[in-house]
Amino acid sequence: MAQAIMDIQIDPAQSEPLVQQLQRQLRAGIQSRRLKPGVKLPSMRQFVSTYGMSLGVVKQAINTLTAQGYLRAEQGSGVYVAQRELEQQAIALVVPTINEATGEILTGIKEGLQLDAPRILLHDANFDFQNEARYIDQLDSAMVSGAIIYPPPVSDFLPVLKTLKQRGVPFVLVDTAFDGLEVDSVTTDSHAMGLEAMRYLLDRGHRRIGLIDLSADSANYQQMRSGISEALAGYGMRFDKLPRYVTDATDLDPVQPWANGERATLRLLGQYPDLTAIVGMNDYMSLGTLRGVQMSGRKVPDDVSVFAINDLHMFAAMTPALTALSQPEHEIGRCAAMRLLELLKGQQTQTAQKIKLKPRLYERDSVRPCQH
Repeated sequence: MAQAIMDIQIDPAQSEPLVQQLQRQLRAGIQSRRLKPGVKLPSMRQFVSTYGMSLGVVKQAINTLTAQGYLRAEQGSGVYVAQRELEQQAIALVVPTINEATGEILTGIKEGLQLDAPRILLHDANFDFQNEARYIDQLDSAMVSGAIIYPPPVSDFLPVLKTLKQRGVPFVLVDTAFDGLEVDSVTTDSHAMGLEAMRYLLDRGHRRIGLIDLSADSANYQQMRSGISEALAGYGMRFDKLPRYVTDATDLDPVQPWANGERATLRLLGQYPDLTAIVGMNDYMSLGTLRGVQMSGRKVPDDVSVFAINDLHMFAAMTPALTALSQPEHEIGRCAAMRLLELLKGQQTQTAQKIKLKPRLYERDSVRPCQH
C-alpha cells in the first residue's frame, strides 16, 4: 500500500490551535487529491517526531477526520485516506445575486452534476460584493468538497480567491475570469461579444456610437473592450475617442439594478446629443440605457438605436424588443459542473482550463440602419 507524501506546515506561533492546523491541512490534501484514496498516513508517533506535536493533538486530529469520513483506521494496520463518495459531499454555489442569468447557470449546474451529484449549498450575496467575499473566505474543505463561483468583475476580489486556492478547495469560476489567477473558468468569449456588438452597429452605418461601461477590470471586460476596439479599427475609428460613460461596478441597487445605466445614459446624451446608437456593456446596463434614451424624450430606434451585451428574457417582450448578444448561461453552468467533478476526482491538468463559449445574437427591434 502506498505511503502518503506529507506536506504539512505546523506553526506554533499561529493563533489557530495545532489540532486545527493539522486537521485543516490534512482535509485540504484529501480534497485536492494530493492525498489520494487508499494511501497510508504516517503513524501517530511519526507525526509526533516529525512535527513536534503531542500525541494527544495528533490522536484528536486523526479521530476527528476519521469520524468525518476523510480517514479510515484498520486495526493493526494503520490509518488510510478514505474513499469518499461524491453524493456524500457538498458543493458551494456562490453568486452575487439570484436573477435570470444565475438561474440558468444553476439549471446547467444541476444537469452537469447528474443524479449522483453532491448537494448544492447556494449562497446569494444580494448584490453585496463584500458579503460574497466574506462567504468565500469562510469556505474550507470541512464545509464543502468544492465550489462554483460567479465572482464580481473587479480585481479587488482576487485576494479572497487566491486564498481559497491556497487552502486547497477545488473551484471553478463562471462568467468571470481574471488575469493572474490560474484557476479553471467557464465564460463566454468576451472578445467576440465586444467585436460582434460594435461591428453590428458599424455595419449598419452608425458612426456616432456611445458606450455605457462600468469600472470592471476582469479579464472578460478587458477582452470585451479589446473586441470593441478591433471593430472600431476596422472602420478607421479609435476606442479612446468613443463617447463613453463609466459607472461604478460595485455600486449596485438590488431593487433597481438598471438605475446606474439609466443615469449614465442621460448624462452621456447630455454630453453627446447627436449619438445615433448606444451599447450597454451588460444586461442591466442595457436595460438602463433603453430607459434613459426614452426618458430623454428620444425614440428607440427612430432617434437612437440600443444594443445590449447580455440578454434577458424580458428583452424580447419589451417595446421595442432589445437586440442583444446572449451568453449561453445554461451551458456555462453545465460545463463548470462537469469540470468541477473532474477536479474532485483528481483529474488535474498542468494549466488551468479556461473554457470560452460562443455568444448568440438575437436581432430584434431596437436597432435600425443609420442613414448618413
